[in-house]
Amino acid sequence: MPSDRDDEQSALWRFLPPELGEEYEPLALLKDGPERQTVLLRARETGEKLVLKRLLHPAEDAERKFALLSRLAGDGIPKMYRFFRSDGAAYLLREYVEGESLLDLVQKRGPFPAAETARVGLSLCRTLRRLHSQDPPLIHRDIKAENIVRTPAGAFVLIDFDISRFYDRKDSRDTELRGTAFSAPPEQFGYRQTDPRSDIYALGVLLHELSTGECRLEEGETPAPLRAVVSRCTRFDPKDRYQSAAALERALERAVRGRRRRAVLPALCALLAVCVLAGASFWQRGSAAGDPDLYAFSSPAIEAEVCRQLGKEPGTVTWDDLAQITHLFLCGDEHFNSWWEMDIHGAELRISGELGAEGGTVDTLEDLRYFSALQELALCNQRITDLSPLEGSWVQRLALHGNRIADLSPLSGCEHLLDLYIGDNPVRDLSPLIGCRELCNLSAGATAVTDLTAAAAIPKLRFLSIMDCRGLTDISALGSMTRLTCLFIRPVREADLALIGGLTGLEQLYLWCDEPLEDMTALSALTGLTHLFADMPVASLAGVETMTGMEFLDVRGTAPMDPSPLRGLTELEDLNAEHLDTPALEDVLPALPFLRRVGCTAEQAEAVGRMLAGRPDVEVSPWE
Repeated sequence: MPSDRDDEQSALWRFLPPELGEEYEPLALLKDGPERQTVLLRARETGEKLVLKRLLHPAEDAERKFALLSRLAGDGIPKMYRFFRSDGAAYLLREYVEGESLLDLVQKRGPFPAAETARVGLSLCRTLRRLHSQDPPLIHRDIKAENIVRTPAGAFVLIDFDISRFYDRKDSRDTELRGTAFSAPPEQFGYRQTDPRSDIYALGVLLHELSTGECRLEEGETPAPLRAVVSRCTRFDPKDRYQSAAALERALERAVRGRRRRAVLPALCALLAVCVLAGASFWQRGSAAGDPDLYAFSSPAIEAEVCRQLGKEPGTVTWDDLAQITHLFLCGDEHFNSWWEMDIHGAELRISGELGAEGGTVDTLEDLRYFSALQELALCNQRITDLSPLEGSWVQRLALHGNRIADLSPLSGCEHLLDLYIGDNPVRDLSPLIGCRELCNLSAGATAVTDLTAAAAIPKLRFLSIMDCRGLTDISALGSMTRLTCLFIRPVREADLALIGGLTGLEQLYLWCDEPLEDMTALSALTGLTHLFADMPVASLAGVETMTGMEFLDVRGTAPMDPSPLRGLTELEDLNAEHLDTPALEDVLPALPFLRRVGCTAEQAEAVGRMLAGRPDVEVSPWE
């Protein structure tokens, strides 16, 4: 060991086991406690920073947790490198996550806007879904602003799993009572066992803190779009909270998009792309006239958007500047700010509720070869025909709605593509997407697709929007897509409903059918549905009574329908009552404890308002 270290740094060596002394040197003590320490290390050969956890009294399942987290690493969870025991202590070596904690950010910037807060929550919901879906579930138990790092690329990483634990159905309460007083749920301090709903509570407190700047629920007022979400997350009794991270995710989606719903999925890091494209950038340098550090754009519209984001003038963007662009959103020649502003139904695209602008001038994607940090890309209503510049891209969300694209083969190697909106293009063949191993969300409405065989072969497809494809007359391949959790489909024939009713994994279903129906029993096996939109001339709601987890219901049938099948749908939050028998609602609405909004006609408004007079938190208004 070097002899000239100052006393403070020399003291750090006592936390470093002999097994690591040759490879690493300690830089700083990040946390110090009586039973555990966290030390920042640097690898001698590479200079890479890592985090060392030293546990004097490790939990019995510490090595088991390490093995699980090693398998789940990435997409919001740090990489795990080594776990070993030495001199009575356990040591865990993990990735050091570059960035700022949300605590530092909120203290520096003040409260986050509601939409930004919700996006943080959505990211954490995706991480929690992975933790809670294990068998048994892993409960983090210490979700707070200090333990979430925002990386330079804008991703959110959950750290510090020190007090996490596996849920045990045999236990009545936790054996180790730990947690942060203001953010931990009541059950974490002894009256019952923590479970996934305990992390939901803590995440609700975090949403409150980020949006108000106050860490305690009794201080500050949560912004209106998030108020009901935070309130339900932080109910005292776990059974009154959202029952899963997926349910909370759906509620946050509604908050972000102002009731325009679309399923969302996780973002992955693009570190390797930086290395690959850095080499390409170096080879291409010197192409701009005059200054070899300047980049010459192929698309003026893309240059204008990059300049807007960077605050630069055209002709002044450098190669290094390109690495700062993580997202690019254009519809026509107008920019927008968030992926969540898009709402697509068949050929119709809306941005923040307004029809998307036409007449975009982007006709080449050549510039995108050099955007090494690009994660989200939307170039809608443009003139694009060739996707070859995207070959092997690490883009995770891609919207190319309303272009002139017929060939998807360049996307076949995009292994990290999660969401793809390719509607309103002359696309016929979806088979190249089978190679997109992580693709979960596909919107292919108003295309030339004639069958769904290729879509059924996409390995991880969970969300499918296939609306207004005129040549699609045979949807039989849909029957094999049992992994689907969300389906938008139009038109639907009565004969197709039995096929859709067999997709028992569906959580969200949006369908349009022109043929008259007697009731909803063809869909009664979809007991896991949380969202149902059905625009069809149906005479009765019979069949929906089995869907007891329903949160959003909009059935546009033949009025007036009897609402009595809704009595058992106690999770219902949003209800369109325009086609329901108004007097009969008086026996139904009081039985829906979580109701937040009832859509109704002007003629219904007075009666419905009277039925809900004692519940001022329920909005009664025309349905959008």
